[in-house]
Amino acid sequence: CNRMQSRTGQAGTRTLTPAEIDDLRRSLSNMDLKRLIDIATEEVEQRKALALDVSPNSDALKPNLTLLMQESLRAFGYNFLLAFNVRLGVGVLLRFLRLLQSQPKSVASMTALMGGDSLHYRVDAMRLGLFIGSLTGGFKLLRGLLHHFRGREDGWHCFVAGFVASTSLFFVEQDRRRTLALYIFARAAQGMYNTSKSRGWFHFWGSKWNHGDALLFILSSSIIMYAYAMRPETLPSSYWNFIVKTGPIDRTVLEAVKNNNRNLPIDADKIIAAFSKRLGGEAMARLKSGLSNPFPPILTCAVLHPHNESCSYHTWDTFRNAFTRTFPLYLSLTVVPAVVLKLPRFFRSPISVVVRAFASAWQSTTFLSAFVALYMAVVCLHRRLFKLDHRSLYVFAGVISSTAIWIERKSRRAELALYAMPRAADTLYTILKDRKWLVGLPYGVEMLFAVSVGALLYFHQHEPDTISPLFAKIVNIFIPPNKLKQQLSPRRN
Repeated sequence: CNRMQSRTGQAGTRTLTPAEIDDLRRSLSNMDLKRLIDIATEEVEQRKALALDVSPNSDALKPNLTLLMQESLRAFGYNFLLAFNVRLGVGVLLRFLRLLQSQPKSVASMTALMGGDSLHYRVDAMRLGLFIGSLTGGFKLLRGLLHHFRGREDGWHCFVAGFVASTSLFFVEQDRRRTLALYIFARAAQGMYNTSKSRGWFHFWGSKWNHGDALLFILSSSIIMYAYAMRPETLPSSYWNFIVKTGPIDRTVLEAVKNNNRNLPIDADKIIAAFSKRLGGEAMARLKSGLSNPFPPILTCAVLHPHNESCSYHTWDTFRNAFTRTFPLYLSLTVVPAVVLKLPRFFRSPISVVVRAFASAWQSTTFLSAFVALYMAVVCLHRRLFKLDHRSLYVFAGVISSTAIWIERKSRRAELALYAMPRAADTLYTILKDRKWLVGLPYGVEMLFAVSVGALLYFHQHEPDTISPLFAKIVNIFIPPNKLKQQLSPRRN
């Protein structure tokens, strides 16, 4: 105020009176605290911009390499711990729920929860932490270095940095890389499609339909469920085993159904041996009667579910068993991320966070259980109406069972569709490759992942509206969005 008083006096204007000076002091002392915090936050973000270069107007500024290295190491350490804790928490909670079902007295034992039998999810947690940490830390470091040596910032930096940082995929187990690469490819394809659609380059007919995500899921799931019954070799073994464990049909019966549709003899002795310790005398008699012919026109319900004579009761039993098996998994996958990734919100309202996670897990489990039960119901109904089996039945059953997608909330439908779509595409690719219509590429999975990560990180930083909001929120936890585009564009004095 004294400085302002002297300046106004030197400029030849009137001097502020003591009363006016007191009013000015009171107005400054009552300045909104939020505004001061915003100004301080912008100063911090501007300093980070010098290291990380996320400002479109900072082409003349080169990143400070010391700050760049510090931020990259901080990102690696923070995201490593975050991913490690999430995976470890999911494993511990899932094991706790399973012990609660099978051995309630051992849930208080740390040896039972974290002993040698649980070593696999501790190794998985370490792998996931190294993968996420090196991917995010490497992306920040490489992006800053590109700006430092090129002297400017553009979208290619995000793509190249993501492409090179994707070498972190080698921390992931070999049999899981393909699934991860396909999932990231689907996200990158979503960004490319939305970009072309917004610019008027290309779009599918009916893309504005409100239930397009459900249609994509239905088409993809029908292919997957066909492969589950007829071409299991085209699915990853872990993925196929999960479907078998969730479903009601024994794997030996599935193999017999596949062979029967290929005009191959069924192995009755193998099926009888698989059920010998699980069936009573009457149920075993029904099973043997259905296996009397090595080339039957169709395997009847007496073979598919010999323990349940009624198809209606078996459908309900399928729903109940699927719900019991998958609810602990969904509960772990919703509660742990909700707590670990949103810890401040959990401390503010823990009951609300847990209740919402529980409700989400219940809804998702109901969807999956209904999916499995509908698939079984269609297969049983076909055997009641027709006396001849055909491969197309299992595509049709997949279509009908996929209508359970409407049980899920709208935001989850698109996520499920983008999860199923690349798996269906991979199944078709494998079938065409087996028929010599397509060829495989060496390191094709790694190259697909690298290109997809580069494209996805470009869209996340420069065109965030092209990727789904839910997926963007997950990425934002590990790689902050480019908020300085809006903050630093109209620079403040």
